[in-house]
Amino acid sequence: MEITVLTLNHDLNGGYFHPRASVLPDGGLVMTLQSVGGSDYFGPVRITYSRDEGNSWTKPCDIPALGWKEIGDGVTEGVCDVIPDYHAVSGKALAIGHNVYYRNGRFCDTLGDFRCREASPQLRRVGVYSVNTGDGRWSERKPICWEEFREYNAFMCGCSQKVILPDGRIIIPFSIGCAGRGDRSFCSLLCDFDGEEIKALKRGNILELEFGRGLLEPSLVFYNGVFFATLRAEDGHGYVSVSVDGLNWEPLRPWRWEDGSALTMSTTQQHWLKLGGRLYLVYTRKNGENDKIPRWRAPLFIAEVDTVNFCLKGDTEQIVFPMRPHPENPDAYGMVGNFHTLALSETEAIVTTGELYPQMEFETNTLLARLTL
Repeated sequence: MEITVLTLNHDLNGGYFHPRASVLPDGGLVMTLQSVGGSDYFGPVRITYSRDEGNSWTKPCDIPALGWKEIGDGVTEGVCDVIPDYHAVSGKALAIGHNVYYRNGRFCDTLGDFRCREASPQLRRVGVYSVNTGDGRWSERKPICWEEFREYNAFMCGCSQKVILPDGRIIIPFSIGCAGRGDRSFCSLLCDFDGEEIKALKRGNILELEFGRGLLEPSLVFYNGVFFATLRAEDGHGYVSVSVDGLNWEPLRPWRWEDGSALTMSTTQQHWLKLGGRLYLVYTRKNGENDKIPRWRAPLFIAEVDTVNFCLKGDTEQIVFPMRPHPENPDAYGMVGNFHTLALSETEAIVTTGELYPQMEFETNTLLARLTL
């Protein structure tokens, strides 16, 4: 596999982060992104388009429905972790993520994730979306609802790859959690989309991991008649599960190499890529050279998945984005763990990421890697 990297943007003050792209029916690309100004502190969601397979992009513009709004008591509600998808049956583009809260110019820890000294209100974090109306405009922000989880304070689907079925229904993975519990669980919902509204129809079983914040940022893929889920965790592993229907999932298995040894990971998402008839995982891990990088969020790797034994083929591993020290600070390395994958054809794909230097006042590079077989 040949991998080349293009820098789309460089910014000294947060720039464009969380770049995630999807293919449009006319062959163009659409990408959502937002600025970053602190830990989990993101600007309004913006959108940009490309007509040359990602080599150049239009000037980003706001999606008004996915912007900020004041809700009182000094708290601002925003949206983050958005991924765009094209829904072929309706001919509409969707932007799906979840809401988030800010206070005093920083992330407001409404879930108690980080045990901030400053008390935060118990506000619900839920999946939200906006629909492209077809004329370049986007609908108002809408929540994804499931009555059983109506009282849960965490019902989130950010950074998540979904599976859009041939009949137009969508299987969306969620991290769910109740107030008083620090760990989140995983389940998936079968949803209908009529071109305007997402309606949840059925949920699957719930998988749990009672360690840290539990199971986060799940991503799904359908490959060779089987659904696969990959999940971020905080116990030194990433996890994989399989399902015949995308709803009822087998017990978790830590990601391993073919020899049975486990990959060492640290609370960072993984994503799928189907290319050339094979299934790949894109991920970060400890490799013995990246101890200076928080959560080992560089390099970003890709490896082929053994879909029979549910492990990674070590001899296929390649680096998508390497470790890169800042040119003015050799002790500051870019973090590339917030990324997205997109197949353009059977032989070509792109991976987009925001290379972030927290030590350098959140200086960023928006990067695009082109993978060609």
